[in-house]
Amino acid sequence: FIFYFVLMLSYNIFSINKKNVDYLYQDKRKDKLQKIILTELKENKKRNSRKIFNKLKKCRYLLLFNNCLLNDEYITKDFKYADVINRFEDTFNNLSIYYMKKDNLSRNYYAYSLSLYKIINNPSYSCLFEILTKGDFEGLHNAFNTICIYSELDKLAAAINIINNKENGFNIDLITKFLLRFEGNKEELANILTKRFFTYNLNMQLVILKYFINIKFNSGDIFIKLLKNKNTERDLKLELIKYYKIIINNNVVEILHNIVESSKDTEYVVSAINTLSVYPSSKTTLVLREKINNKNYLISYQAIRTLLILDGYDEYDENFETTFQKTIEYIKDKRS
Repeated sequence: FIFYFVLMLSYNIFSINKKNVDYLYQDKRKDKLQKIILTELKENKKRNSRKIFNKLKKCRYLLLFNNCLLNDEYITKDFKYADVINRFEDTFNNLSIYYMKKDNLSRNYYAYSLSLYKIINNPSYSCLFEILTKGDFEGLHNAFNTICIYSELDKLAAAINIINNKENGFNIDLITKFLLRFEGNKEELANILTKRFFTYNLNMQLVILKYFINIKFNSGDIFIKLLKNKNTERDLKLELIKYYKIIINNNVVEILHNIVESSKDTEYVVSAINTLSVYPSSKTTLVLREKINNKNYLISYQAIRTLLILDGYDEYDENFETTFQKTIEYIKDKRS
């Protein structure tokens, strides 16, 4: 026991000292990097700096520079870290040649780093597309995020085609989140994605629908057949039902009524009932009333909730939940 105690104590002391040493070295590295940067900003009039390149080709210095860029902003009162990128744009692009020869971790971090340097006019797309094509799962997401941030429509469209064909797949929610960072012509992008929609795999189709929901893009009647088709993938159909709550299209009302009346999939029915809250009609009210006493409480509760909304109650009002609960209690009392 005493041996174990001494061993743990020694380990803790070593860990604390190691952290202190790391902080000390980090401060020294930061001072060293700042001196080189300031000297180059004052004396070097070119677009490239060999001294800064030699530092930033080491991952620990690139990490340090990025942390300073994000957290400190100013090197001195006269210079910002962003000034370094603006002045020595070629240096930051030339780093791609070096980092592409390194391991996946370093390449992935460089792809992320480019996403921070938004003021570069011509980022190293060859590097980003190579990571998209040949990189690992993390690299794909870092490279795609960076391409979205730089917002060049043709490059983004090409990147979407590449990741659509990747065998190891991608994270749907992350790709959607990155796509929303595109600051170019969103309508033009949406039109391209609509035209190519049926050439994409299921996961990319889900990304596109989520993107359209977020930007509220109306694609017309192109998706109605998918919603109606019994063979449409379940996840895609659920996303389409959500889509038509945001994008009003009266041509889907009958399809939604049919789902509520005849589908045996609880999630389909609940989602369709929820979407019907934006399609008021006597037929909608009738269909929903028939579901109030459904044995499945998820369906019953959603029908009550939607009927309250159609009756003029605001679901975002602070009193809505109280009204909703009272209505449920009332219906339960009538049942008993």
